[in-house]
Amino acid sequence: MYADRHGTGAARRRFAAHSISDGVIRAEMEDEMHHFRIELMHDGERVLDVTGTPVRWPWSTCFDSPDALVALRGCPLTAQASSIGAYTNVKEQCTHQFDLTAFAIAQAWRVTHGAAPDREYLTVVPDWSLPPFGAYLWRDRQPLLTWLTDGATVLGPAPFAGVALRKRFLDWCESNLDPDLAEAAQMLRRAVWISPARTHDLEACADAQESNVGAGVCYTAQPQRIVIAKRSRGSLRDYSNTPLGIPQPSSTVG
Repeated sequence: MYADRHGTGAARRRFAAHSISDGVIRAEMEDEMHHFRIELMHDGERVLDVTGTPVRWPWSTCFDSPDALVALRGCPLTAQASSIGAYTNVKEQCTHQFDLTAFAIAQAWRVTHGAAPDREYLTVVPDWSLPPFGAYLWRDRQPLLTWLTDGATVLGPAPFAGVALRKRFLDWCESNLDPDLAEAAQMLRRAVWISPARTHDLEACADAQESNVGAGVCYTAQPQRIVIAKRSRGSLRDYSNTPLGIPQPSSTVG
């Protein structure tokens, strides 16, 4: 089913992290389907604890998903997201909270190495019916990335032209880009990946099994949970034309 609001706006996401003390990072992510907050405690070298707070979540089982983040206790602070995957099975985590925690861990590493306490990413993928289409990213409110993509591959510009988004994209980024640009590219890749969800009316679904979520891909989609994951009614927010502080991009990609 298709939601009436879709087709004239854009899929928008925001990730923000703030170091509130020498050992605490607070971070949150929000888009029209999700809103999560986490607090990460560290000792300057490793993660001591991670606590999550669901604000809006699509399925009933998502509410308990922050409990899985304890698997990241002891994880070394690092700017490389791939290193974090060694501490937990990503498919047993909420995808969005895992991404948020990886972002918070990287921010903790940056702060311990003298970086500013705040970092924010804003992404926009304008609605599209046929590829190719544009995708845009701002870091700290400054434009950073503009892609032309068909949803599976970045078509341009360099150095991303020809890079597949679903086949070891993170490995390519970490092998070819500096850590800051690799992080930004991963943020935009995820935005492109999730943008088609706007074409589905999740409020018409009784449970996760009626949605397009792939079996086993995340915490809720695990076999023992997907059969009990009910729709969280009223959790959608329409940011298609009321952006999360994001400027409206041009409709063309240079």
